Amino acid sequence: MPEAGDEAGDEAGDEAAGDTGQGSEEETTGESGEETSGEETSEEGATEDTAATEDEGETGEDACELPENEGGSGEQATITVTNDSDGLRYLFGFESQCSNDQFSIRVDGQPLIIANPFAPCSNFPCGQSCLEEMGTMFTLAPGHAVEFTWNGMGWTNNQLGQACQGMVCESGPNAGSSCQTLQDYSGLEFTAGIRYSDTCPPNRLPEDCGCDEGVCAGPYSDTPPGTEVLEATAVFPSDVAFSLD
Repeated sequence: MPEAGDEAGDEAGDEAAGDTGQGSEEETTGESGEETSGEETSEEGATEDTAATEDEGETGEDACELPENEGGSGEQATITVTNDSDGLRYLFGFESQCSNDQFSIRVDGQPLIIANPFAPCSNFPCGQSCLEEMGTMFTLAPGHAVEFTWNGMGWTNNQLGQACQGMVCESGPNAGSSCQTLQDYSGLEFTAGIRYSDTCPPNRLPEDCGCDEGVCAGPYSDTPPGTEVLEATAVFPSDVAFSLD
């Protein structure tokens, strides 16, 4: 009859042998596991790479990145128009895409939109509908003057990428493939222009063509034939002055 010690020894030996066998199996499994684990790591890595690529796509090439407005200098250029003639002179605006600017500004030969852009980038992809607004006519009596100011800013057009062009506007017409941002032209040479005539518009009554106050302003829809344009060049924020003979 075996003693308890022998049984314990046999059991311990069996457990030790089992451990050794199990260890061998674990090594085999471990080797296979390492390969499997390596494959899993590669798959996880590929998944992470794919996710990263998708994330980059959302913020990179496939994302719509809209240009932003530039900040202005806070300075202003004054445009003064004086009637140095002995008769009345009438000032008319310049029609742009969505507004009727009282004066024109060109930089490097390109006209600027001073106000009311069609599709500001801050409102993209929804375009801004142009308002049916009439221009303002200023009537200057002899010896009187009117002043306008320009802050050195103008709206410039930006062509947008495919991701932006694919954006859908749910509240109005889609702005399309471009939008406008404010650009600062401080320190640059600019050409200011004014448009005037010594003839009152044909759709106004004769009594509406006078001006007892020296400077009068009112709406107009038609301009008389033979209006003239005067231009002067300066570097912003230098002032510009026009004399009407």
